Amino acid sequence: MKKKILIVSDFYLPHWTGIVKSVAYMNDSMKKWFDITVLCTKHKSGLLKEEIVDGVRVIRSPVLFSISRAKISLLMLPTIIRNISSSDIVFVNSPSVYITFTAVWAKLFGKKLFVFHQGDLTLPKGFGNIIVERLFDLSSVISCLLADKVFCATKDYAEHSRVLSRFMNKFETLPILARKTAKPSFNTKLKSVEKLKRQGYVIFGFAGRFVEEKGFDLLLQAIPDALKKNPKIHFIFAGDLNVSYEDFFEKNRSSYEAVQKHITNAGLLDEKLLEGFYHLVDAIIIPSRSDCFPTVQVEGMIRGKPVIVTDIPGARVPVKEIGFGIIIPPDDVAAISKAIISTSKQKEELQKQYENVKNYFNFKRDEQIVKKHLAG
Repeated sequence: MKKKILIVSDFYLPHWTGIVKSVAYMNDSMKKWFDITVLCTKHKSGLLKEEIVDGVRVIRSPVLFSISRAKISLLMLPTIIRNISSSDIVFVNSPSVYITFTAVWAKLFGKKLFVFHQGDLTLPKGFGNIIVERLFDLSSVISCLLADKVFCATKDYAEHSRVLSRFMNKFETLPILARKTAKPSFNTKLKSVEKLKRQGYVIFGFAGRFVEEKGFDLLLQAIPDALKKNPKIHFIFAGDLNVSYEDFFEKNRSSYEAVQKHITNAGLLDEKLLEGFYHLVDAIIIPSRSDCFPTVQVEGMIRGKPVIVTDIPGARVPVKEIGFGIIIPPDDVAAISKAIISTSKQKEELQKQYENVKNYFNFKRDEQIVKKHLAG
């Protein structure tokens, strides 16, 4: 009989973020060995209260109100208690509003408790946001104290984390089981980029939420200088420009509009269109100010796309260890521009490192590591 794993996550599919996709990748592999239930919030209207998503049972609780990016649902609390009692293992996808509540009840029921910490909460500057960050830190620390194991994608991030650095005695690396899940598809916007590619343009992709920690404003500032040195460069963005809880795009609208004709805004993409995005790009740019382990980096690398990434804990690890890309200083516009030009000139040289990528992201090996962690 399969062991039953209960996953508590503030968000789940079809929510479009790395913190969701990393768990979805894990579930897609682990469902053949475990019976998996995900508890999450109903982050938008129209979603079913309960359904099977790719072989995983998903239960969504209605949202009462939001605080910044946090979704508050009082109905999550009894749902968590009810499902913990019938589970063998409780797995919290952190950061989470419900992490401490889940951890306490998991231990009261005598269940194994695992915390998968995907980054310290990082919000824009401001007194209110500092309070929110500290509350999340406190709840995460309490939960990690109660946990049997704490996970993160890299030891590098864990050692620098405000939360995980206190718990290295129970820390384990949990690989991200990213893989190709669909054949590439191309809508009108992607086809326009495909046309530019045939004309000899070098295509750079960036993806995610347009929020301060992702550093896309720095990329916008770097684009004009890069174009002066090579006008046959084009950029494609996959993600959400207008994030409801952070007006960072509006603050940088003028920078965006100044280079808008050199950027194709593809928006939020489904799996098939996202495969099309990766098929078209020559390299991925991750100019983040903080980023635990961006899934776009793994997804790009396993598809043969080198990465330009900032020298920050966690995100820098793959490029640092296998050389498939360029590491640049944080908050350095000139360095981003220089890296774009270097990458456009060294495409063939960088591709020689792709064999290292296949060894580093070894799906079958990593799948067994994740299975062992969850079973143990």
